[in-house]
Amino acid sequence: MITQPIAAATIVAKRHLALARVIAQSFRRHHPDIPFFVLLADEVDGYFEPADEGFQLLTLDHLGAEELRPWCFRYAQLPLSYALTPALLQHLLGEFSQVIFIKQESLVLGRLDSMLRALQQSSIVLTPHLLEPLQGEGHIARELAILQAGTYNGGIIGLRAGNSSHDFLAWWRQRVELHCRHDIAAGMHYEQRWLDLVPLLFDGVQVLHDPGCNVGHWHLPERAVRVVGEQVLAAGVPCSLFRFSGFDGAQANQATRYFERLKLNQLGDSGWVFEHYRQLLLSAGHEQSTQWPYAWERFTNGVVIPDIARELYRDQGYAVSAFGDPFSSQADNSFFAWLQKPARDDCPSLSRLWHALYQQRTDVMAAYRDPFGTDLNGLLGWIRNTGWREFNIDPALLPMVTT
Repeated sequence: MITQPIAAATIVAKRHLALARVIAQSFRRHHPDIPFFVLLADEVDGYFEPADEGFQLLTLDHLGAEELRPWCFRYAQLPLSYALTPALLQHLLGEFSQVIFIKQESLVLGRLDSMLRALQQSSIVLTPHLLEPLQGEGHIARELAILQAGTYNGGIIGLRAGNSSHDFLAWWRQRVELHCRHDIAAGMHYEQRWLDLVPLLFDGVQVLHDPGCNVGHWHLPERAVRVVGEQVLAAGVPCSLFRFSGFDGAQANQATRYFERLKLNQLGDSGWVFEHYRQLLLSAGHEQSTQWPYAWERFTNGVVIPDIARELYRDQGYAVSAFGDPFSSQADNSFFAWLQKPARDDCPSLSRLWHALYQQRTDVMAAYRDPFGTDLNGLLGWIRNTGWREFNIDPALLPMVTT
């Protein structure tokens, strides 16, 4: 039952807690009357005290942890935080009439009035990557990159409770449950590419044409940024939200890992904004929190979950319910046991896990063309001597030795 007017939220794992602290603090500075929520796509595990934070913490228990537990295995840390976006918004729209979602790596620099006005008229508010054609260096290649990432940027989304927004979230949640990954050939850029279809499929959608809202590396330097006193302007208007997608504070002069061309010392006032954000992260404990462990990176026996295991689990679709808890390593019918079973019944030495890894390496496939026959011993030797290190696989998952 909806009892309150509006809320804002973001999602992080605990090693990115500093990002949430910065967003929450900057949001409260301009909207002190709107509650800010942080969904922890992780477990607290005693590393911080939720009551001491400047936001209201939500955990998966609030959203239905049992149903979402397979999601925590299916996706690694960052894509999980993306995939959980519709689930978080569904939860908040059960209590609030309007919700603003802001993705991690963001800084609120002013009031989000353009978004708030749009929500008075529309059920779903999206922001596009571009408002004008790019003109700078490599502009066509950059526009092609945006086509791959999606027309709309998921850095900020506004929703107003109603049939349209609820139908949209149910649709989006169903898609990202199994299809939230970076796979350009398959048309996927995590949760974001799905937004391309939203204006066509749902009513009450508004595309926000505010050059000051959701400013990011993808339209620099075209969308000129200036710092005037304490105010940041973008294309001559007040900047309300600045995004730092792909920004790594440890890379002193790099604006984003996605484009090497963007050097902070060449971006004028934009470079100052990035440096300001870096200092805010440091003050929020970024160096400490990035050292914290991730709750869902290991099986229950302590073995680190390799990316290929998550991929194989995802490829099983909804049939994974037969495995029970995906993190368990104890039961004979566990997914951990399934990974180590033979890829073929007539070849007990080559597990499903290692056959899948073999198929990811064209050089290894060329060297060992008959993995179940004449080249089996050579392949197993490569796996035990070199392969497990190259793939960073826990030795506990090495193929069994047969005589």
